[in-house]
Amino acid sequence: MIIRVCTAAALCVLASLAPAAAAQAKITPAVSLDTAAGGTRIVVVLTSDKPLSKAKRPKRVSAIAAGKTYKLSRGAGKVTATKLGTWKSKKTTGAEATKLQALAGKGISVKITPKKGKVSTLSASLPAQGAPSTPTGGTNPTPTPAQTTPAAQPRYPVPGKVVTGMDAFNAIKPYFLNSEFSDCAAGRWPTCQVENRYEHAADFSWEYRRCTPVSGSDINTVGAYTVTGVQQNADGSWVVEYTAPGSANFYHWEVGQNGIANGYYAYNGTVTETMANYIVRTPARLGDCYS
Repeated sequence: MIIRVCTAAALCVLASLAPAAAAQAKITPAVSLDTAAGGTRIVVVLTSDKPLSKAKRPKRVSAIAAGKTYKLSRGAGKVTATKLGTWKSKKTTGAEATKLQALAGKGISVKITPKKGKVSTLSASLPAQGAPSTPTGGTNPTPTPAQTTPAAQPRYPVPGKVVTGMDAFNAIKPYFLNSEFSDCAAGRWPTCQVENRYEHAADFSWEYRRCTPVSGSDINTVGAYTVTGVQQNADGSWVVEYTAPGSANFYHWEVGQNGIANGYYAYNGTVTETMANYIVRTPARLGDCYS
């Protein structure tokens, strides 16, 4: 049974009355680039911190990097309830291999489809790889000591499990309340010729601004927002939904650990607009395009 818990501060998030479920198993992807045997491919080793039934184990796995999806095939080796196999993309050469190698040190997403159950998407980072030395004149070059790069600290807390309702809201509140979502990565208009931005004030005031260089063509919508749903994923990424202004205008945002938000807008239940690659910034800066 699901109910809505609303506060006087215009917050309305979903809370469950069901008994607390046992902690979900956490699947961890260890990703790398294999450049052996004259080709380059993505390798993902999946493990689980708790035993998974056969129905919950991965049936299909893919990696998403730089806007491209790479289908992975499970390699040889025994699969158990906690060791979920080594999954590999096809070997690439030439320009395609160069593109893959350029992903070293960058984040990718791993999409896991189980035999039964929900599809999950996990975040991971490919390890940085040093450039190999090239022998010249028939001599052996002096090996270059391996350089270690400190692990990047997560932008948002990592709960290690899916969190919903008030617990999720309290976790993301420092990053969502008093925030601005903008599609101008370089800053603010007029740094970008056209900017769309959404302001979420701590007092639940809300603004949408579309700033353009054409006089009279700006869009300025103001009102209040009501949060209707929050979820924080196991990797710390989060989802927030709200209406603003009024219940007919619904917004759904998904925010990754990279601080990038993607989402959509629906009017009276019909999606009319999608938003991609919005920068999440704080604090909110209410006011028109010239403020």
